[in-house]
Amino acid sequence: FLMECTGLTKLDLTPLSNITSVGGFFLAYCSGLTELDLNPLSNITSVGGFFLAYCSGLTELDLNPLSNITSVGDSFLANCSGLTALDLTPFSNVTSVGLDFLGDCGSLTALDLTPVQDCLP
Repeated sequence: FLMECTGLTKLDLTPLSNITSVGGFFLAYCSGLTELDLNPLSNITSVGGFFLAYCSGLTELDLNPLSNITSVGDSFLANCSGLTALDLTPFSNVTSVGLDFLGDCGSLTALDLTPVQDCLP
C-alpha cells in the first residue's frame, strides 16, 4: 500500500474505513511513522504479512480498533524496534497468526501473549 514511505510521520486512515481486509506490506518500512490511529480500520477481519513491519518510529500502538481480526499474516509488527509495550487483548478473536509475528521487537518490555497463545506457529 504505502511501503517504504520513510518520510511519512503520520497518516489519516479515515478514507479506508470501509475496507475489511488489508493485504501484505500495508505500511511496511515506514520508519518515520511516529503515530498511527487505527480506528478507521475497525472493520478489518484479515491482515496480510508485514502489516506494520519495520516501522521503528512507532513507540506505542493501540490495537483495540483491530478487535475484529481473525487472521494475521507473517511479520505483523516485525522489527518495530521502537515499541516498548503492546496490549494484544483485542486479538482474542484471532485464530491464525503468521510466522515472525513480533520478531525483533527488542524494545518490548511488557507483552502478554495469552490472547494469541493457541494460534502461534
